[in-house]
Amino acid sequence: MSYTFIQKAEAAKLIGMSTEYLKKQKRLNNLIQGIHYYQYGKTAPCVYNAELLQDWFIHRNDPDAHNVAIERYLASLPSNERKRSKKTR
Repeated sequence: MSYTFIQKAEAAKLIGMSTEYLKKQKRLNNLIQGIHYYQYGKTAPCVYNAELLQDWFIHRNDPDAHNVAIERYLASLPSNERKRSKKTR
C-alpha cells in the first residue's frame, strides 16, 4: 500500500472537520507525530498521512483496530524492510 501525505486544509476536509480540530487532536496526543503527521521544525507546515488519518477518524473509539493500521504502515517503511542475506558459495 502506498501512503499519501496532504496539507492541513486537505486533511481537515478529508475527515470533515476543521483545521482547529486537527490542532486540538495533536495537542491531546491523539495524533502521533511521525505516524499521523510529520512536521520538520516548529514553523514548518505539517503534512498528514491521509490513509492513517482517515483510519484514525473512523476508529477513534477503537484504538486496537487503528493500531493494526499503524503497524501495517510502520512495516511498509523502507527502514523496516528485511535485508536480503548474501548467499555464500
